[in-house]
Formats: sequence, C-alpha cells, structure tokens
Amino acid sequence: MSDNNQNSIVDIHTHIFNLDYLPIEGILRANGIGKILAKVLTKIISAVTGNTDFNREEIRLSFEDENYTQKFMKMRNTELLEDMVLRMPIQVIDDKDTQEALDEFLELNEPTLEKSERFSEKIKLMEPNSEEYKFYSREVMLDFLNATLNKSESNRKAKRSIDFDYIKWFLFMTGNEQKIINILLREYRHIDHFVFHMMDADYLFKKGRPSKMLFSKQIENMEAVIQKYGDRFIGFIPFNPNRKKSLEYISEAFTRGYFKGIKFYPPLGYRPIDDKNAKYKERIDELFKKYGDGTVPFFTHCTPSGFESIPNWSGRNANPIYWEERLKINLNLKVCLGHAGGDAGWFDDFNENDIFPYYNQKFIKDGKEIIECIRPYGKKVYELCTTYKNVYCEVGFLAHNNDPGKLNNFKKRMEYLLSKDSQKNYAFGSKIMYGSDWHILYNEGLEDNYDDAYNAVFNDSNYPNLNKAKSRFFVENAKSYLGIEEAIV
Repeated sequence: MSDNNQNSIVDIHTHIFNLDYLPIEGILRANGIGKILAKVLTKIISAVTGNTDFNREEIRLSFEDENYTQKFMKMRNTELLEDMVLRMPIQVIDDKDTQEALDEFLELNEPTLEKSERFSEKIKLMEPNSEEYKFYSREVMLDFLNATLNKSESNRKAKRSIDFDYIKWFLFMTGNEQKIINILLREYRHIDHFVFHMMDADYLFKKGRPSKMLFSKQIENMEAVIQKYGDRFIGFIPFNPNRKKSLEYISEAFTRGYFKGIKFYPPLGYRPIDDKNAKYKERIDELFKKYGDGTVPFFTHCTPSGFESIPNWSGRNANPIYWEERLKINLNLKVCLGHAGGDAGWFDDFNENDIFPYYNQKFIKDGKEIIECIRPYGKKVYELCTTYKNVYCEVGFLAHNNDPGKLNNFKKRMEYLLSKDSQKNYAFGSKIMYGSDWHILYNEGLEDNYDDAYNAVFNDSNYPNLNKAKSRFFVENAKSYLGIEEAIV
C-alpha cells in the first residue's frame, strides 16, 4: 500500500479489460508472427483467458495472492509461459491447427524426424487425458512457446517488429475482469476514483480475426462494473472508425448513462482530422460534429508510438498537430492528450532557452528504419493546454519516474512552465493530471505504487510552484475535465 499523503486522488488513465477484448491474432501477425503460429497462439491464449482455475497447486502464482504484483514482476517470461501451459485446457491439443504447428516446430528442430515421431502421430499412441498425454503435450507446447518467444526477441533486434515487449502485459491480461479489478483495488486501494478506458481495435489490423468477445458484450460487462462500484470506476467508451455502428454504440451507451467520455486511439491507424481514408474521415467528422462541443470529454493517446496497427509507424497519427487542426474547427472540444506527449522532452536535460529540444525518433516502414529529427510532442501538448480552455494532459506511463536524474529534469521543467502560468491564456497547472496507464505498466516495472513518484515530485520543497499545483494535479483538474465535480470528493 502506498504512503501517499494526498487526501484524494483520481487516476485519469486505467484499463480493466482482458485479452478477450483484443484482436489477438491481428496483433500477433502485425508484429511479425506467421499465420499458423498466430492462429495457434490465439487459441492457446483464448483458452486460458478469463475462465481458468488460477488456484491449482502446480501453478506458481495465483491472482488471489496478496503479493501477486511483486511475484509476477520477478518471474521470468519463460516461467510465466510455463504457468500458462499448465493452465491450458488439454483440449487445445486436439485442435488440428495446434497439432500442425507443433509438428512443424519439431520438424524444424529435427529435419530428419521420422513421420512416426511427429507430435500428431505420437499422441495417437497415448491414452487421451492420461498423465503421459498431458505431460508430453505440455512439454512440447512449452518448448514451442519458448522458441516463439526467442524468435520474437530476434525479430525485434533485427528491426523486423516492435521494440515494445507485450509478453508480460498479455500474460497479466489472461485473468478475468474481476480478478484484474481485484488486483487494481488491492494494489491501489488509496486511489479514490479510477477512470478506465476501453479499447476497440477490431478490424484495424490488416490480418486476423476480431476479438473473442462481441463488442456489445464488452460494453455490457464494463457497464456492470460501473453499476457494481458506483463512481469508484468512471468509464470511457472507445470510438472505432472501421466499425460501422461505432457512433451508434457510443450514443446508446451515453443514453443509458454509465459512460462519461470517449476514447480515441490514433496509433490504431486513424487521426482526428483529414484522415486519408474517406470512410474514416466521414465517421470521424460525424463524431466531432456530435460530441465536439465540450460537453463530452475525449481521451486520446499522444506519443509517437504505442499500441500500433502498423508497429513503429502508425503512432505518427497521434501527433498533437492533428488535434490543433481539429480544435480550429471544434474550439470548445474537451480532450486530454494522454502521456503529455510521451517521455521525450519532459525528462531530457533542462535548458530554459530550449524547453523541448529536438531529438531523433525512430520509425520503421516496410522493414526500413527511418530516423526523423523532431520536436517532442510535449511541446505542442503544452501549447495546446495553455491556449485552449478544454485541453488537458496526463502523465500515464512516463517511464522514467524511477530514475532520479531524469525525474529531476522533469521537476525543473515543470517548475519553470508553472512559473509562466500567469502569462498564459490558461494555466498549465490547471491542465495537467495524474494518470498511470495501469495495467500496461506491468511491461516496464512501473506497476508498484506509480503515484508515489509523482507525490514526491509535487512535495519537493525546492519547487514551490509544484507544491502549489499538487492538489490540482491529483484531483481538481480531473474534476474540471470530467465535468462531474459533485461525484468526486
């Protein structure tokens, strides 16, 4: 439990969905995993997600363990994969695609393998569901998954796929929604309100099937969370320009009264204005025509990377210059620019003559690395927050919060910017909010009391402007942004 002495805290950026809410096959294929392999991995992951007994004795780690987070982060990926295999229903082995993939895996490792030594042939000689059958199947499956993991690492090093490691995040999301919520409430019991964001990534990856759970069922489940916990959980429903009835889903959800805002995620392959896809553009324009007047808050990802439909490339859609253009049309649009533009700029060496210095950003297009010298997105985020009444930002997943040197750079930069508030149309101290981006924090070891680092930042007596802004950062700005002041105390 945190030692945070802030009386009230709103986490403006969390997630409570599991892997049933994501198009796993499309994500895997976009990141360099072959067709058959992606299909098999999707079946395995789907089989263990949400409906498995996590308390079996042979499992190393239970979601119910009070020390789950600490144990989970100490486990190697190979150990986590072993746990997943132990949780896997043995019926997955009977699947034709699974057997084909395991046969291919064994043949690649042993080119001279006799037909009788293939996986599919050997298990025919075993009693189904016998201990021999289970042991052999799981051993081969574990070798197969570890080899897949190693290949994925090689692909990243060879710049054939993303630098971001999804393994821990994916394995965490094999729990059902309630188990995930229980961990959030246990690890962050001192947080008063969690604003959670759904994701709708269906039909936005070029290959693979949509998510296992129907989108209507996803909404139903999240509404049930809000009903159960009241204003402890505040929901944002996602927009998807490639879903024909996306706007209809949003409208109906608002009519029922559970969701408070809209999630807009450009790295999935779209932007808030002048999208190159005519169908997307029409639906996006319709969305902002209906909800761009400031009555409904939007939340958007705003870094050059992220959860991308085209790894290391489609994050470019999150550039805040596109929101600047949208704001010229929808002047009162209420939007939070997630991650405050990203790490770049905020944690670099501070120089008040060049607040957000140029840096080299890596992109990959068609397998070729492209280095662009760009201004950090944080510069434009700051400008928009201090120019427009309803533009906000938050600090979720700013991954240097455990590095004292970089954190000092953040303090100096923030203190300087806050000192200029009286000169701006709108004070930056009234626009920046606390957010964590939980549960994706599990990938970077930032999952444990993320708010403590920012509590220390705003408590540092060497920075009086930060001290004054603390209450606004942790709760008051969220009240303004959400427009539900009476519900947050």
